[in-house]
Amino acid sequence: MPGTDQPTSQLQITGQGGCRATAARETAGLQRLPAQGTGAGSGHPSQRTTFANWVEAALDATIVVNNAGEILQANTLALELLGYSAAEMIGQPVEVLLPQRAREHHRGQRADFYATPRTRPMASDTELTARRADGSEVPVEISLSPLVTDEGMVVIVAIRDITEREQTAQTLQQSGEHYRLLAENTFDMVIAFGPDLQPRYVSPNIREILGYSVDEYLADHYIGIHPADLPSVEAAVRECEATGQPGRYSYRRQTKAGEWLWLESTVKRYETAAGELGTVIIARDMTARMATEEALRDSEERWRRITEHAADGIMITDPANEYRFIYVNDAACEMLGRPRDAILGRAPEEFIEDRDIPALQARRATLREHGVAHETFQIHRDDGSVFPVETHTVVLPDGMYHTSMRDITPWLEAQEALRTSEARLARAQEVARVGAWEYDLASGSTFWS
Repeated sequence: MPGTDQPTSQLQITGQGGCRATAARETAGLQRLPAQGTGAGSGHPSQRTTFANWVEAALDATIVVNNAGEILQANTLALELLGYSAAEMIGQPVEVLLPQRAREHHRGQRADFYATPRTRPMASDTELTARRADGSEVPVEISLSPLVTDEGMVVIVAIRDITEREQTAQTLQQSGEHYRLLAENTFDMVIAFGPDLQPRYVSPNIREILGYSVDEYLADHYIGIHPADLPSVEAAVRECEATGQPGRYSYRRQTKAGEWLWLESTVKRYETAAGELGTVIIARDMTARMATEEALRDSEERWRRITEHAADGIMITDPANEYRFIYVNDAACEMLGRPRDAILGRAPEEFIEDRDIPALQARRATLREHGVAHETFQIHRDDGSVFPVETHTVVLPDGMYHTSMRDITPWLEAQEALRTSEARLARAQEVARVGAWEYDLASGSTFWS
């Protein structure tokens, strides 16, 4: 749900020195991806599948939204969290996932995000809430990752249900002992600070996450924080203390063994049973998630470079949408004599000679049965010229058709030149009454003209 950019961010602060980082990344660092007509932005078969699989396998509920605010893809966790079927959610404006009171304001926030897109959390002065299909609401945390496609910007929206975390915070106000029981059995690291902002409690799993003992942390609760990130961490805590509003931020922290991690944290105020105001921070290791996102971007960029410099034309069509083109590379645009935007969204029938349409339809039947097909067609350009192409098409795991196309004009011209030459030779021999013979050394056979 693309939205505002507030100071109390939770995700990815800009990295430096050997530490993994994707936060505060400007759009100049994003690769372009070919668009998928009825789903999320995607690309080459393996990379498009990688992208779709990554969205489905994400540990958080995840949706993909285009620059018009329409939902293009949602993984199973998102559908289950929000109570929709895929058919009910896909194509809807993202605002349907917000309470009615927040929708109009969110449209403006979304426009602001697309004006200056970068990977970041969606922060707010108030806690974020998602609306389920049945009208009920659920507290959530949201992070946004923009991605560029041929059809425009899409945003990967990670949605985390923080109901349990909210319940944990409420428990803090009722029973410190009950809180400890919950905190010590969570994967997150929990730190409770007193009114003096000195730590009063640290969950034991700090040793598992950072390698420090509880006593080591209590002696220096800033231990291991990257110097460049320390000011933003302190600012987030001070702002929460001053305003009473929750904050979200991320930062790098070095383990006792020397490894750098990225931690995602939330900070909240709470009231103890004695009536004192304290602060609780809940931190989660998000290093692996960031590494996965970085690997995906690197993989997509490598595919883009290979595909865009290929000599053969490469095209992807969507059989569920009248076989219309959803991706073409530069070589295909050059062969067809049209710019990319004049090809995308059109069907192959618009470029193939009428006499070859039956062969095209037969090829599709072969694809449905065998998953692969070869065929030659006559293609016409806008200038009226016609040229022959050889095509090889395979069905991708997501059902899309991937076609490689090669102009075979030079090969056909060479064949015709050879036939003409042989005919002239035969005619010359006939006129001159001269014969010719050949001897095959391998077989010992003799051939006479």
